[in-house]
Amino acid sequence: MFSILLYTFAGLFLLWMILLSLGVRRMWLNVMFFSLEATLAYTIVGNLVPQIESRPQAELQLSADATPEQLVKAGEQLFYGKGTCALCHAVEASEAARCPMLGAGPLGPAIGARADERIKEPGYKGNAKNGAEYLIESLTHPGDYLVQGFPPIMPVINKPPIGLNTDEIAAVVAFLQNVQGGQVSVTPTQVTAFLGTEGTASAGTAAAQPAVATATNRQPEQLIAELACIACHKFDDAGPLVGPSLWDIGARHDDAYIRQAILDPNAVVAEGFPPMLMPPDLGEKMSGAEFERLVQWLKQHTGAKSQ
Repeated sequence: MFSILLYTFAGLFLLWMILLSLGVRRMWLNVMFFSLEATLAYTIVGNLVPQIESRPQAELQLSADATPEQLVKAGEQLFYGKGTCALCHAVEASEAARCPMLGAGPLGPAIGARADERIKEPGYKGNAKNGAEYLIESLTHPGDYLVQGFPPIMPVINKPPIGLNTDEIAAVVAFLQNVQGGQVSVTPTQVTAFLGTEGTASAGTAAAQPAVATATNRQPEQLIAELACIACHKFDDAGPLVGPSLWDIGARHDDAYIRQAILDPNAVVAEGFPPMLMPPDLGEKMSGAEFERLVQWLKQHTGAKSQ
C-alpha cells in the first residue's frame, strides 16, 4: 500500500512538472494537482506513523500433560503481566512492595513453603488442606486470611476485571511454589477440584469492551483494568485501598482536579496518603480521547447516588 501511494505521488508530481514545462498554467489544473499531491503526502506520512493496537490478552490454555516447568514459565508471564501481581508483590525485599514479600524473609520461608506452614497456624480458618490449596484460596478468596500488618487490598483474581481461568490460576500457583527453588505440586485439575462449581470468570462477564480495542477507543472500564487502577482504588464503594476510593470523586472534585491527578499525581496528593504511590506516566499510556473519556467517567462517580 505504501509503495503504491509513493509511486502515485511521484507520478502525479512528474506529470505536473511536465505540464508546467509545456506552458500549461491553468489555475484550476494547478489547484487540482496541488490538492491531490497534498492529500497523498498526508496519507504517506500517516502510513509512516506506527499503528498501535491493543488487544485483550488471550486466555492461557494448557494441555493436560503440561509439565511443572511449563506451568512455572506461564505463571511468571501472568504474574508480571495479565495477573498484575507484581504491582503489589515482590519476590525480594522492596520498598515499593505494598503486600507480603514472596521470597524468604521476615515473614518466613519462600511463599511455597510458607503456604504449607500457614494452614497449620491456629488463626487459619480457610478450607485448604495443603500448601497448593492455600495458594489457590489466597488468589480466589483473598479475604479469608489476611497477613498481619497488611490491608485487605488484593482483588479476586478469577473474577473480572482480571478474570484468570483455571489453567492460568494453576500457572500462577506453580510460579509461586517455585519461588526461590520450591517444589511445584499444583495441577489445573487440583484448581478445578478446589474451586468446585464456583469456577472462573466466563466469557462476557468482564467489563464490556470491543473485540479489538485500538489505542484510541479503549473504554474507561478497560483502561482502569489495563492500567491496574483497580489494584489501588475502589470505584464502587467507599473506603481506601492503597489509594483513596474514587466512587465519589466527581462529588468531591471538578474536572480540572481529576485531569491533574492523572497527569501529575504528586501535585495533588490526597490527604492521608503518601506521595509517589501513583505512577506519574499514566497520561502517556492513553490517547487524548481516552484520557478525556476517563475524566468524564470519573466525574460521573458521585457516590451512592451514582451507583
